[in-house]
Amino acid sequence: MTGNGVMHNGTTILDEYGHNLDRLKAGDTVGVMRKEDGSLHFFVNNVDQGLAASNVPSSVYAVVDLYGQAAQATIIDDTGVTAIRPEDLEFPSTMTDIDYDTWMLSGTAIMQDGNTMRNNYGCDLDSLTTGSRIGMMRNLNGDLHYYINGVDQGVACSGLPPELYAVVDLYGQCVQVSITSGSPPVDNSLSLSNATEKSFPIHSPVPGIAHRFHSNCGKNVALQNDGCRAVRIHGFSHGVVLSLKELRSDEVFEVKIDEIDEQWSGSLHMGLTTLQPLDVSCTSSGLPSSLLELRSKVSWLVSGSEVRRNGTLQKQNYGFSMERLTVGNRVGVKRAADDTMHILVDGEDMGVAAAGIAKVSDRQLA
Repeated sequence: MTGNGVMHNGTTILDEYGHNLDRLKAGDTVGVMRKEDGSLHFFVNNVDQGLAASNVPSSVYAVVDLYGQAAQATIIDDTGVTAIRPEDLEFPSTMTDIDYDTWMLSGTAIMQDGNTMRNNYGCDLDSLTTGSRIGMMRNLNGDLHYYINGVDQGVACSGLPPELYAVVDLYGQCVQVSITSGSPPVDNSLSLSNATEKSFPIHSPVPGIAHRFHSNCGKNVALQNDGCRAVRIHGFSHGVVLSLKELRSDEVFEVKIDEIDEQWSGSLHMGLTTLQPLDVSCTSSGLPSSLLELRSKVSWLVSGSEVRRNGTLQKQNYGFSMERLTVGNRVGVKRAADDTMHILVDGEDMGVAAAGIAKVSDRQLA
């Protein structure tokens, strides 16, 4: 990675990728990771910039060029769960020395049984200060999530057994902690179905849901469940829905796919728009048949693995292809504090999709 492009053996293979390295300043962090599927990802200040390259060989070494203004760089570097009953545990000097049935977060590294499974997870425990809150949750799918000050950091690891105990290591500068709550986190996800008409269980109001869909929506959409479920009841289009309220910086708007209709091709589109829902009723045409046609206000969206602005292609091969989504998958969007748009799939940040996002944006999907 050089500047904001990706090169292979001296040849540029990807333009306008992620954060521009030429804009880094002292104190910024840059990471690189080859995933098990051979994909290459770069991280800037612990934020995944998305897929940079594919089919990277398994035996590779990190390489850094202290070029231009960069004159010095330093390599930078607990809490988790265990299946061991407390009465059966022989307490080691540190949590990283527990070598069986234990999953943990140390710094930015996810570890299992003392071995690093993944680096550059969504948060850095070494950066926490007095008053910070950290939580853990194993969901029904066996995924482990961490929460920093109530914000989900995404899937840390999967395949955990159902019976687990929380484990914390008062290590280094951390000398005192207190249990704050055992309550589950707020569910910020909504339900989405693109099926034909069916009967759905309706629970209203919905406890814990922070977002709703706005009543100004596509003509083939029926809103249910107190505005938390959108159902496309006819055809394959005119299914655009908007968030009820404007999103704040770093706030995730997430939906879960409840049902699909296999007689049609294509899949979910998701992104951000400056179009306010109340303005929809003031236009003669209302919402378009697809997000790809929404150009009356500045809009950014991901379709398949393409990122588009007002319908114009901005980036290809972005993150996880929307065409592969199926029932049960969760898709989220957020406008980060640095004015970038991120897409999250099942809690995992796909990296920067677009930059220069306007301050006032309502989230939408189709």
